[in-house]
Amino acid sequence: MDPARPDALINCGTLYYEDGNLEKASEYFRQALVLDQESALAHFNLGSVLDETGHVDAARQHLRQAVRLNPIYPDAHYNLAFVCEKLKAYAEARATLAGVCETGPHGSLGELRAPTLHFFQGDKVHWNNLRTHSDCSQRNKAEFPPSKGVARSVSSSLI
Repeated sequence: MDPARPDALINCGTLYYEDGNLEKASEYFRQALVLDQESALAHFNLGSVLDETGHVDAARQHLRQAVRLNPIYPDAHYNLAFVCEKLKAYAEARATLAGVCETGPHGSLGELRAPTLHFFQGDKVHWNNLRTHSDCSQRNKAEFPPSKGVARSVSSSLI
């Protein structure tokens, strides 16, 4: 592995994440950000790990950066909305998910997905999976938990 390549560091962090070593994964994602502060993927991955380890405020900051750097990355929008919900920042959660519907459903793993929220009984959040961009205004009753996890950097020479 070339330690001067952020994508290699991201992929190593992902391997540690998959092995359950969130502390080591976090270290690699942080190292990648030292080399490339504009890496939406490193911000997304670090934000996801911080969320899973209970550092929700810090997670929100990194996920905000991921969305700012790559506004058409739906998983970043989605995880940011989930973190905002945890922090009871419902307006930001709604606005974040509205951004996914505006940019279109470019879901991960080849799945077309544009999530949206239902708010009722106060601000209780119900998550729904919508299959196409035009579905963003529709209501699908199949609830599911927010996406979690990290993503690999796509490169011709990974590690």
